[in-house]
Amino acid sequence: MKIYLDCECLLLLFCLNNFLKPFLVSKDEADFIVSDRKISSDDKPVFTLGIDLKLPFTQTQLLKALNDFKNENALEIALDELLNNFKKDLIKLLKYAK
Repeated sequence: MKIYLDCECLLLLFCLNNFLKPFLVSKDEADFIVSDRKISSDDKPVFTLGIDLKLPFTQTQLLKALNDFKNENALEIALDELLNNFKKDLIKLLKYAK
């Protein structure tokens, strides 16, 4: 599970950093985004605290909810990855064909 945090609340961001330290990566590498507000993302699913998981929550509740969210979005993520790889390969092929 690879997660990118996008939170306005600094206290919540600090807690999430501690809870999710082993899972945190850059936005480009992430499977999905965890946010404390409703945001739109064209390329990544967004897990919104307060909507997908009610506040307050424990670390255990957070990890379970994130795993459930990841599993629900696994097919979509896999398809996106396949399409991105196909796109990269197609671009390479077209460049070499010229």
